[in-house]
Amino acid sequence: MLQSSTSRISASSHTTSLSIARRDYLLLALSIIGLLALTSLPYLYGSLSSPIDRRFMGIVSDVPDTAQYFSWLRAHQQALIVSNLMTPEPNQPAFFNLLWFGLGRLALSTGMSMAACLQLLRLVAGPAFGFALFWLYGLLAEDRRERWLATALVLLGGGVGWVWVVEKYLSGRDGLLYPLDVQVAEPNAFFSLIGFPHFLLAAALLLAIMGLFLVGERTGRMRFYGLAALLALMLGLQHAYDLITIYAVLGSYLLLRWCSRRILAAGSGAVRQRRRLHAQPAAPADRLGAAAPAGLCRAAGAMAAA
Repeated sequence: MLQSSTSRISASSHTTSLSIARRDYLLLALSIIGLLALTSLPYLYGSLSSPIDRRFMGIVSDVPDTAQYFSWLRAHQQALIVSNLMTPEPNQPAFFNLLWFGLGRLALSTGMSMAACLQLLRLVAGPAFGFALFWLYGLLAEDRRERWLATALVLLGGGVGWVWVVEKYLSGRDGLLYPLDVQVAEPNAFFSLIGFPHFLLAAALLLAIMGLFLVGERTGRMRFYGLAALLALMLGLQHAYDLITIYAVLGSYLLLRWCSRRILAAGSGAVRQRRRLHAQPAAPADRLGAAAPAGLCRAAGAMAAA
């Protein structure tokens, strides 16, 4: 009867946890939809405010870099391996990017414009990053509030770049005091969601790789390591320099684990050796030395009696 009550309590607790998890992911989905709508406002403004004699090209930030991404998309519509378009000199095709190849082929088969492909990438990369982030924090954070706080800070926190914009106008400067705090998009998830969704997609892959590796370490199941390796391959084919983070973090962890195991193995081996030495019986010479005085005493007693 006690066992039955314990089972019901355990099942009820599990059901409650699942219900909370579903609500959390539903709330996260609604929040991401809101963020996508909010970050669509610059595109809506550009489309509605463009003059009759001009056309909004679907770029709201960093025209040179975005134009370069569009050139890769267009080049991959024609070939798997493309040449370097950043130089006027002729060169052999040697470049491949999985992301822009996929978008280029999608645009070629559907007739989508490059601006529409960018919006599609935003719709995919934003949720992918948000859910990967929330899932990884669920593996690391012990408290539900910590998980939500960390996720909100990453999705909405953009650093202190806005301070330098205010300081620029207050001081009358021609430029920003620390421009990289404003212009670098990779550490700013909100900014990346506006104009650089491929950064978020790469970050989502990176977070998923870390999480899958952690699950593999906790469960010992090889399939999680295999999935992590597959995602790392995909990451390397679209944003190769992010693999440096994978190599540094996971490589350092594996090296430290190997060193600690070697040290522990050496220490336990020394302990076992000392135990064996203490457990060994006395050597024959020691037994002879211990028995010699008694034998001499008996011989001396026999001589005295004679």
